[in-house]
Amino acid sequence: MNEIVTSSTELFFKNDTLTYARAADFNVGWTTAPNVVLDMEFAHGPVSVFFKLVLGDKYAAVEIVQLVLSEHSAEDLFDAAAFALVLASARLQPLSRRFMHLSHCLRNVTQH
Repeated sequence: MNEIVTSSTELFFKNDTLTYARAADFNVGWTTAPNVVLDMEFAHGPVSVFFKLVLGDKYAAVEIVQLVLSEHSAEDLFDAAAFALVLASARLQPLSRRFMHLSHCLRNVTQH
């Protein structure tokens, strides 16, 4: 699984930024479509984020489990805008123009 995640992200994120956290789950029910849950880690700069990537039949979702800042980071200064900048600096390629208009994107941030 680690090789699949690495090869899927290597064109978009800097090396070792997004990794498989060595745990996965598969959910299936009688009345719901199955989904796969992969435990993932994003680590770049002062930030490490542990999250679950949920892949369903017609959707994908991210559930953030824990966000850890390095001990040299000021927690009170870290907000959504600071996190967006960390994500932007972890990317290898600029954000596609079709996403530029989205309201959750910060002005003048072309990489996510």
